[in-house]
Amino acid sequence: MTTLGVDIGGTTIKMAMFDGQMNIITEKVIPTPKAEFLDHLIEAVEHHFDLNNLAGIGIATAGLVNVEKRLVISAANLSVLEGVPICDELEQHFNIPVAINNDANCAALSEAIEGAASDVPTSLCVTIGTGIGGGFVKNGRPLSGANGYAVEVGHMVVQAGGRSCGCGRNGCWEAYASGTAIQMYINEDDQLSNRRLSPEDVFNQYDEDANCHHIVKRFIQFLASGIVNLQYLYDPHKIVIGGGVIDSAHVWWTLLETELEKSNLPISIVQAKYRNRAGVIGAALLVK
Repeated sequence: MTTLGVDIGGTTIKMAMFDGQMNIITEKVIPTPKAEFLDHLIEAVEHHFDLNNLAGIGIATAGLVNVEKRLVISAANLSVLEGVPICDELEQHFNIPVAINNDANCAALSEAIEGAASDVPTSLCVTIGTGIGGGFVKNGRPLSGANGYAVEVGHMVVQAGGRSCGCGRNGCWEAYASGTAIQMYINEDDQLSNRRLSPEDVFNQYDEDANCHHIVKRFIQFLASGIVNLQYLYDPHKIVIGGGVIDSAHVWWTLLETELEKSNLPISIVQAKYRNRAGVIGAALLVK
């Protein structure tokens, strides 16, 4: 039997079919439709995949998800999904089980079951990209909470009354330790902003440029501060760090480990095994 993972993002939908050993059989990426979403999704699934032995469909999506009601409560870039009974509709059409969860929870599940934390019973996955997402998994089950807000770690306040966040609040962790935060640090630096540097450029010039060095150190201090808070809150066996910023980890990983040692806590951090496929793998695991 096979399972299908569907990772719905604001611009693209990643889909992959897996065999019983979680090997990818077929995968496809399509643009996220802005209208008639379900019709386009069903058409793509039927066109690109062999459904004869399909046992279930798992969905990972950005935004807040009520897992029990199987509904997207809110999603800034996916308003077309808000309140839509996508699981019910797909179950009725394909006559197989369908499950849904937040994309960060699915990424955490992929690392807990198949990835960098598969050898421990509890793990916390922190994904650092444009924002910061998180997922906590215990014995193969992700924590969702009563309203879908559980482990929204990017909106943990690390600086009271601090920088404004896209969520409308101030001082959130992702306003200080995300890719967006690094870009803000660049824009606030007259020398760097004139050179139109990207966060990747800043990491690459860490050793040569004093301003880049300062930004990376600031990023690491806030990243470590948040991780220490999470260790106190969840006390996981491992903290898995993924997302787009991990591509530059060869520059900052040792700096982060050194900063975390100051806490005197038994924090075990590891790099994510899965990068762009974490969401689609975790989605398929929802129905495995």
